[in-house]
Amino acid sequence: MRNPFYDRKFSTIYAVIWGVMITAQVFVLHLVFDIDIVSAILQSFVQNSSFAVLGIGIWYVVKYSM
Repeated sequence: MRNPFYDRKFSTIYAVIWGVMITAQVFVLHLVFDIDIVSAILQSFVQNSSFAVLGIGIWYVVKYSM
């Protein structure tokens, strides 16, 4: 089975979704919790990038466990 992340369309959609999540988290951290914008961007980027990489790593397990 070919990894779906080799498909350019799938990879682009995956990156856009994570980008939207990063942006939303930056706004929440900055506006609700009053964290300065640089810290909010760094915290959101590091956390969501970690989850995105984990998502790439477990695609096979999730796909074939159903």
